[in-house]
Amino acid sequence: MATIGGAIGSGLEDEEHVRAAAYGYHPTPGGWRDEADDADGR
Repeated sequence: MATIGGAIGSGLEDEEHVRAAAYGYHPTPGGWRDEADDADGR
């Protein structure tokens, strides 16, 4: 069932949008930081 859904979904996407999503700018999410992350310098 998932294979059929994926095949139909991939047929609806155009190449320009796929390339933009794959190779576009994706900034690192800011998210919250744990105190342990600051101590490790990560």
